[in-house]
Amino acid sequence: MDASQDASQPRAARDPSCSTAVTPPPPRFFSFKALSLMARKSVSITPGSFSVNRSIVALLAAALAALLLSSLPSQTADGQGGSNTILVKNTDKAVGGGTQRAGHVGGSIFKVAQGFTTGTQGASLSEVRIRLQGVGDLADPQVSIYSSSSANAPNASLYVLVNPSSFTPDAVNTFTAPANSTLAANTRYHIVVETLATDADDDNLISLSLTDGDEDGEDDGGADRWSIANSSRYQTGASPWTSISQSLLIDLRGTLLQPTAPRLPPMTPLMPKPARR
Repeated sequence: MDASQDASQPRAARDPSCSTAVTPPPPRFFSFKALSLMARKSVSITPGSFSVNRSIVALLAAALAALLLSSLPSQTADGQGGSNTILVKNTDKAVGGGTQRAGHVGGSIFKVAQGFTTGTQGASLSEVRIRLQGVGDLADPQVSIYSSSSANAPNASLYVLVNPSSFTPDAVNTFTAPANSTLAANTRYHIVVETLATDADDDNLISLSLTDGDEDGEDDGGADRWSIANSSRYQTGASPWTSISQSLLIDLRGTLLQPTAPRLPPMTPLMPKPARR
């Protein structure tokens, strides 16, 4: 190598022991108009031949992937109303004359359940509000979120909620969900109310208000496509769950979650076809 060649090269090229950090250029973003121009330039067609500029095709594919990803929703909470967003409720409906009872009734211990279905967005549940008629002195209430069986009955306990410090009769009482109480989108769940006490006494009883039979449905202001079943259920021991035609009065609050972004398949580089001879 002569002196003129050596002087024209950067020091990093002349001296292998010299390591120079190279800062990569920032990512480039393109409009759809620019992408269409690049697409036209990437392919060259002349009579009897066909060729593809691989560099432009690779750049075009990367830019298109970036545009697709930027249009997809994130996988984090969307913050709509914070942790107190109304997910679904029916507590503004008229209170009916009937009562569902959890606890000691006629020599048996009963559980009560109310089904609900999530909508297009799942949620991180923060609290469940339930209208109670009263709680007996010997009752030890427990409210849980259950998954649903194929028969739309409670299946398995998922989250146990924290009771309020005291209970107010003939009013809506608030039960707090534990951290990470996540509800998936488009999924049926159940709120299950029971007493942990085993006393065969009428004071071991939780009385829950029911809707008027003519007022099914949900109050306004809930999340998209969230719904409450137009019936509630009860169970004693290991017997099957029995349905009645009125719903408990409930109000679910939490933070809505964005749908999960789908994964894009890996891109395969385009290979040019050989020119005809």
